[in-house]
Amino acid sequence: MPASRGCRLVGGGWSTVELRVLGPLEVRVDGVAVPLGPPKQQTVLALLAVNAGRVVGLDDLVDELWPESPPASAIENTRSYAASVRRLFDSVDPGRNRVARRSSGYVLAVSPDELDLFVFIEECRRGRAAMARRDLPTAARLLASAQERWCGRMLTGVPRGPVLTARCAAMEEERLVLAEDQAELELALDQPSRGVVALREHARAHPLRERGQALLVRALYQAGDVAGALTAYTSARAALVDQLGIEPGPELQRVHAAVLNRELEQALSSVTGSTQQASAASTSAPRELPPDLGCFVGREDEATNILATLSLQEQPAHPRPIVITLYGQGGVGKSALAVHVAHRAAVAFPDGQLYVDLLGSTPGLRPMAPIDALCRFLRSLGVPQDQMPTDAADATAQFRTVTSRSQLLVVLDNAMDVRQVLPLLPASGACGVLVTAREPFTALDAEYRLHTPTLSRDDGISLLRRVAVGVPLDGSAAGRIVDLCERLPLAIRIAAGRLIGRPDLPPDQLAERLTDRRRRLDELEESGGVGVRSSIRVGYESLLSGDHRTSELAARAFRALGVLNVPDVDIGVVSAMLSEPADDIVRAALDRLVAVQLLSARAGGRYRFHDLVRLAAAEQAEHDYGTIRDDVLHRAIAYYAGSLIRAESLLRPGRINDFGTPPVPPDIRLPYFREPVAAWEWMQAEFENLLAAAEQVSELPEPAHRYAVLICHSTWYNLFRHLEWRNARRLGPLLHVVAQRHHDQNMEGWAHLLTGQDLAEQGEIDTATEHFERALALLRDTDDDHGVAVAKNNLGIAQTHRGDFVAGATHYAQSIGLARKIGAEALATTVLYNLGNLQISAGDWDEARITFEKTLSAACHRQDSNASCRALSLLATVNCHRGDLSGALSNVEEALASRLR
Repeated sequence: MPASRGCRLVGGGWSTVELRVLGPLEVRVDGVAVPLGPPKQQTVLALLAVNAGRVVGLDDLVDELWPESPPASAIENTRSYAASVRRLFDSVDPGRNRVARRSSGYVLAVSPDELDLFVFIEECRRGRAAMARRDLPTAARLLASAQERWCGRMLTGVPRGPVLTARCAAMEEERLVLAEDQAELELALDQPSRGVVALREHARAHPLRERGQALLVRALYQAGDVAGALTAYTSARAALVDQLGIEPGPELQRVHAAVLNRELEQALSSVTGSTQQASAASTSAPRELPPDLGCFVGREDEATNILATLSLQEQPAHPRPIVITLYGQGGVGKSALAVHVAHRAAVAFPDGQLYVDLLGSTPGLRPMAPIDALCRFLRSLGVPQDQMPTDAADATAQFRTVTSRSQLLVVLDNAMDVRQVLPLLPASGACGVLVTAREPFTALDAEYRLHTPTLSRDDGISLLRRVAVGVPLDGSAAGRIVDLCERLPLAIRIAAGRLIGRPDLPPDQLAERLTDRRRRLDELEESGGVGVRSSIRVGYESLLSGDHRTSELAARAFRALGVLNVPDVDIGVVSAMLSEPADDIVRAALDRLVAVQLLSARAGGRYRFHDLVRLAAAEQAEHDYGTIRDDVLHRAIAYYAGSLIRAESLLRPGRINDFGTPPVPPDIRLPYFREPVAAWEWMQAEFENLLAAAEQVSELPEPAHRYAVLICHSTWYNLFRHLEWRNARRLGPLLHVVAQRHHDQNMEGWAHLLTGQDLAEQGEIDTATEHFERALALLRDTDDDHGVAVAKNNLGIAQTHRGDFVAGATHYAQSIGLARKIGAEALATTVLYNLGNLQISAGDWDEARITFEKTLSAACHRQDSNASCRALSLLATVNCHRGDLSGALSNVEEALASRLR
């Protein structure tokens, strides 16, 4: 008997899972039957199986298990049986989540080739379609295969309630019709003797089936047994009269008359007429779904949710078709998922499945007009060409009329917008509609919207291995390729194609090629313009073709963000790059990019590119901006620098932030911070962006590259104050790189300062001192008094750690003098504080008291509460050591009051 095949990868080899209901209930793995548990558990499995892909309500299961009087524990027992069925499948097919719990019941997920019932129905349909087009050998093969699916009476041995009893009766009837169709084929192939034996048994077992009796009469006649044909008619008439009290119907009477008159052609036409009508009815149902992907992986949860939603069409009160929208970025696998689910759900839509690619996101092609799609659907549903409407409104009305009583599944793939979709919705509430698009189509009434995610890393690796069959792929190389493809199915399939087409290209070399950002999109593009770059460009071009200012501004934002290589952005920096001060206008443009899947929205009003989209945006910016590219980048960096200066004014008031950077353009609107905590939160949120911006500064011409000093220096100090040492350590090396690119000695000096500070915090005082001395030389050579003052302060700290208090005090004194000379009073106050610490370490408590009193006076003069609090805290320590406890207490109370103000 032909086996239905559902393949899964187990332990490196392929296994088959089969579910059989056309005979005894069976679950087989690699041909071996699995124990199914007690009878009532089998009933639950059977009911889920005959309703595969559809939710079976808990109440329905109870009614099936106990049709008369369910016990008080019925619900609990039913759930226990369902859980056992779930565990059964989990044990033989782990990870597939075959039996899923839904709020109203349970659903069993199987593919069309795993359930013999599905295979039987499909082979019957295809066989009858072949009969209708007179492809008799194909029809005979398919119908014979369908008949062989049966291994006895349906669900033999399974306790059945009302639903299973009715379903089994319906399928037994279908089996009888199939036997009669096979006999019809034997006669059409002029092989009557082959059909006589089967028809005699059929007529004996079912004497009241007039079609079977008519076929027996005809077969005997065609075999040359006219007497036998007339005897068969007499027996059939006697059975009808004796058991039902009626004469034979018109069909059987016409065959009898044709035999009496020896009019074989009339017998042929009279018998085949009704059969051809039945076949025509069957073949009129369109089956237009594209083939399911042979390498479809993952998505089981998503598929189960979609199938459960589609099952709502079975509810009689549902007023309109079930509409499900699958949306997401190009290449994420929306179409593949829709087609896969449509195949699994097809059995629930007996009037057919319609499919159309609306070309909404197809590079180089115009989106299909609704009337063109409607005319295709109408032709598929049997409307003659001469009755085809020419007006879109008429076509919509006719489509709704034709589908008003149908159970159709309609797949609207690759839709452009809601206007393209609305005319294509059928009228019947028994229909289902799957729509795939880039956008979520919120204006479309939908029962379920799925933002189609990228694959999990494991599923991505599985897809790569299944497509690149025969290519040796170790886990490391496969994982790198999948990560660089961002787990995007389109990109993974193209990468697999590269491996198949280039046997000389090892997977690790392909991964290395993909690592090169300049080549990655080229590697993920196929001939003919199919690939990741082409898919992304469709979204961008949809903005260019938009007739609204928001679309135009969104296209500009896409290019601008291609210039700025930072992890994520807020509205402020985009506004700066676009020279657009209105937040609501910029937000609308960014939301438009999100809608066309070119940008992702994140919490806190932030947005980010996927890496492959960023590469495409960078290419577009390079192409469109030309010489003004640096201006756009300059405005973004200036926004970050200006925002840092504003944050610094609250976090470290009075600090010098002039590092030779150009002024921030006056039309750039900077964020407003009400209090220091808001400034710090902004800096935390922007840290990775500040780091990336500082690195990208090196692309700008002088003096704009000097922004790197401001960004790194200011960020370092604030990270250090908040104990973010790990992040602070990334800034010194970065500044070194930018300085070396621009051969900027002064910047190199500041880089040595930051590196030395990091080393000092790690206790590597000697190495830190070397960096401070190198910084001092470079900053002196470039006449940077501010930098020299900072370097002297750092050397003072280093000498204090070494215990050389005299040298340390000398460095501090020189730093204070320089700081006051240039008006850097905040720096002078900090150095005074450090000098007081040195004096404590040296045991010079009286001098320390004098120094901290000077520090406190300078801090109060500048209204710097943080510096005041620090000075008071150490002044309290000094007074304690000197025995002035009341003075120490007064210092502590004043410090607390300063903190609370």
